This record gives sequence, C-alpha cells and structure tokens, in this order.
Amino acid sequence: MTGWLAIVNPRSGGARNCSSFRRVLRLLERVVEEIVFTEQPGHARELASRAGRYRGLAVVGGDGTLHEVLTGTDGGSQRLALVPTGRGNSLARDLGLTSALRGLGAIETDLTTRVDLVDVVLEDDSGRRCALRSASTVAIGYPVAVTARADRSFRMAGSYCYLAAAIVESVRQPRFTIDCAYDGAPAESRGLTGLILNNTRHVANFVGFPDARCDDGRFDVLELDAGFVQQNLHNVSALCGSRHASSPPPFQARALEARLNEPTSVMVDGQIYAGVTSLRACLIPAALECSRAEHGATA
Repeated sequence: MTGWLAIVNPRSGGARNCSSFRRVLRLLERVVEEIVFTEQPGHARELASRAGRYRGLAVVGGDGTLHEVLTGTDGGSQRLALVPTGRGNSLARDLGLTSALRGLGAIETDLTTRVDLVDVVLEDDSGRRCALRSASTVAIGYPVAVTARADRSFRMAGSYCYLAAAIVESVRQPRFTIDCAYDGAPAESRGLTGLILNNTRHVANFVGFPDARCDDGRFDVLELDAGFVQQNLHNVSALCGSRHASSPPPFQARALEARLNEPTSVMVDGQIYAGVTSLRACLIPAALECSRAEHGATA
C-alpha cells in the first residue's frame, strides 16, 4: 500500500528492544510507504505537520502519540490508522484494535469509520494559549495525578500501571474550585476532586464510560468529589466495565468553558499541561476517518 506514512514512537509502552515490537515494524514495512521514528516529546506533532503529501498516517504508539499527531495534522483530511503499542490506547480499544497486529490488519482490510474529536484550548495566567486536539480524554485533578503517578512510579507494570496509580492516588485527593459552563449555559462554581471529559468508552485501559460512543456527537462528563472508599469502588467498577459506582452519574455535553481558581495541571490524552487557568473544549462530530476492526465498537 502506498501513500501511507507510519509515525512510530519507539518508547511507547516500553516497546524499545522488544521482539514483538520488532515484528510489528517488519510487518509495517509491507503496508506503508515510509516509516519515521519520534525522537523526543513533541516530535510526532512536528512529523505530522510535515506529512501533508501522504493520504494516510499510521500511528504506532499510544494515546499520547495519537494526540500529538492529531494536533499536528491539518484538521482531519487524512485517514489515520492506529497500531496501538501504548499502555492505554483508549480510542484503539473502542475501535476493536486491541493489539498492534489487529491495527495492522485493519490497514490491510481497509475498514474505516468516522469518529468525533474534541478541540481543546488551554490558557495560562499570562494569557498564553495552547490549541490541541483530543481523541479520548481531557481531565483535571485526580485523573491527572493518576497519569503522572503511573508514568513516574509504575511504568514497568505495563497495562496495570494505571490501576496501581489509581489506588495510590486515591488516598489523597485535593479539591479544586472550577467554574463550568456547559453548552453555553451560565457558569456554575463547583468544588471537585476530579473532572473528566471523555470521547471514548475507555479512560486509558479502564472502561470508564460503558455507554459512551466515539461517534455520537457528544462527550461524556464525570465530575468527581469522592473519598478513598467511594473512589476505589468507582475504580473497580470501571476496571470491570460495569456501570459507575459514582454519584452524580456522568452526563453528556458538546462544549465546556471552564475557569480554575488557581493554575492547575490538565491532562489531554495522557499528556500533562501545567499552569492552566482556563480551558475550552468543543466536540467536532465525525472529524476523523479512522481504521477499525471488523467488529469495532462503532461498526
């Protein structure tokens, strides 16, 4: 297959020097025109911004690599193929691409679907803005602490890193104050331990939103204000793919404008952005043509 560029993150999920990863690269050579490797954080975004001549991009990595590629592309005119090698792989899981080999198979069978994306604008207290594009998760508070802990302390635990980090971070969940306006309604002030906007069923490798779809024109919202016991009940239910053990339950929206009472870290698809004082999120329906497995969630 010609016209495809593969952007490969060799560090994704600890894949470097792994025999299965080398096998993926050998198979990838058969279905793409060119393979390029990322060298540092932000490089996938740069590579994607220069890849306009290709009709499709194969993203070999995890949620963070996909996030960089989406932010670097020209708005969704290219088809994307996901070859998941990360620890979370939220969108890939929703599309039935539960392994790198299934991702490669989806390129060859040429099955696609259109999925929603979320445009995100973060602003710091100096007024500096950062425009991003999310395929899966935007979060504040507890989920950000879990992501940071998983990367810092539990990388060697593979797909279990988020579970371990979720348990550790549930012991201490600082509250923050945020003014939220959903879908143009008046802003309301809330004291929360966490906020999640999710475009997929999965939050990393948790089934955090069992009823969600990545093609329904809405993102799902969960506002967290839980202690140790309630938070871990919620974590267990998400791990098992059951309905939320949380109160209040999640709801849906198309847009959010939020202002924080002090600079706070925000996580977008596994990437953490520090010093944020306000954010805007707007869902873009059917923004991306993406590979899927034969029985993917949006099939």
